[in-house]
Amino acid sequence: MEPHDNEEDCATPIWAGVIPVTTIVGNFQPDDHLEKWGTPPESLNVWMSGKRLDDVLNETKQIYIDRLTRPEAK
Repeated sequence: MEPHDNEEDCATPIWAGVIPVTTIVGNFQPDDHLEKWGTPPESLNVWMSGKRLDDVLNETKQIYIDRLTRPEAK
């Protein structure tokens, strides 16, 4: 993301910019008591290890939007 200030704001002697902060998804850590259920459900595939949290949240949002806009969902 690049900083974007209005032209009049650029004349102000105050620092402006972007400080990027990211969170990376880690490996699944299943509860040992739930081993009988096997692997995580397919719906959790967007939460793959190494992905950025903002990407995961955007993909999850899109999945729910797609489900809500299906003809059979109405």
